[in-house]
Amino acid sequence: MKIHIAVIIVIISLLLVPSCINKITYQEPAQEIPRVEKVTSTPNTKPIPKPVPKPIQKISEIALTSFGAETIELINIERVKNGLGTLTNNTKLNAVATIKAEKLVMTGRFSHYVQQDGNWISIGSVLIDLNYKFKIAGENLSKDIDMPDDNVKAWMDSPLHKKNLLKPDFTEVGIAKVKNIVVLVLTQPYK
Repeated sequence: MKIHIAVIIVIISLLLVPSCINKITYQEPAQEIPRVEKVTSTPNTKPIPKPVPKPIQKISEIALTSFGAETIELINIERVKNGLGTLTNNTKLNAVATIKAEKLVMTGRFSHYVQQDGNWISIGSVLIDLNYKFKIAGENLSKDIDMPDDNVKAWMDSPLHKKNLLKPDFTEVGIAKVKNIVVLVLTQPYK
């Protein structure tokens, strides 16, 4: 008898309690937006706002500086010596290189990864965020080298940097020098 009364009390409580609890509904995710729970309003709560997708930024174009032009010319001489095609400067990649160089100077870091929105990202992620379509991308950095010929020599003396400079797949290049930091971005874009 005691068990039957306990079951009846549980059933009655279940029937009464849901009217006091906030209902949780689920919103179907749109493409890459993560699933979000939405709590319906009651006098004591406010709805959780839906996430807003980050708009795709546009890349501005930055003209080639004399430092950049001379550096690319010296890189192309090395490529031709090795039987490769020359790299073409892309002013949008100059802008990407400038963004990266400015972040490195601002943070005092010297790394292929920079922090953005709490995450460590590579140059490929920066290109994707800026809606630049590419098949492959690479990056060379240098610090405290003022002359283009010294810069290219240092890269050619480093096996990994040299590999980027002489990669046959790369066809476009962007470069920026901000204070003592040089960023070179190499890509094979989708055409």
